[in-house]
Amino acid sequence: MNEAATPSSVPVEASQRRALRKLYLTLFLRGRSVGRKLWSTLLFYGAYGMFALYFGGQDVTMLSAYCHGLTFLFVGMFIASSAGEVLFNRVEPDILLHRPVSAKALLWAKISVMMQVAMWIAFALNLAGFVVGYRMPDGGWMYPLIHLVSTFLEIF
Repeated sequence: MNEAATPSSVPVEASQRRALRKLYLTLFLRGRSVGRKLWSTLLFYGAYGMFALYFGGQDVTMLSAYCHGLTFLFVGMFIASSAGEVLFNRVEPDILLHRPVSAKALLWAKISVMMQVAMWIAFALNLAGFVVGYRMPDGGWMYPLIHLVSTFLEIF
């Protein structure tokens, strides 16, 4: 059989990837308004991240340990609790059964939605920590940049 003719080797176009990601983000948020539901969730995580203000008078290492620990906990709980819902959604076959989409494209769309939402959660949690670390005497202007990179590496 010709390698180019197999369905799994058909390249996924960018428009198909965007459509799948938007579909899975809508399914993940249970069909509600993506903006309203997501902003309320991010507002909650941002408010919880405001506890980083407590570490304003302490060492920058304590602030970083708090922010990374909180991010690891919340993002880990988010991924653990939503992986089953995103990966094995019972509504999905009704929507995508008749479409010519490969299993690889579906899986990558699902994973990208989970990682995108996880990055948004991590940023919302650490937003106050960025400001507090910037204002600390031993933090400086490099702290938000370094902490942002290390936070996103923590997610992956």
